[in-house]
Amino acid sequence: MAIETNEKTYDEKLQKQLKELLDSGKVNASTVAKGINRSPAAISCYLKSNYDGRVDVVEEELKKYLSFFEKKEQVQTKSL
Repeated sequence: MAIETNEKTYDEKLQKQLKELLDSGKVNASTVAKGINRSPAAISCYLKSNYDGRVDVVEEELKKYLSFFEKKEQVQTKSL
């Protein structure tokens, strides 16, 4: 499902996935922001559906980051 605010559409599933990752304590907003060349404030605004920039671009970057993080976790789990 998507959230529309101020003519912008947010991927609710992606927001939830990111929030769950942050809540897990495995990574923090600063680390995610650095990984996608954004500020921690941009991550916070995105999660609040209040991002001023191009939401589609940030979401694409976040999808790539989350995919990378998931693969990294799988590799670490297999090596234990």
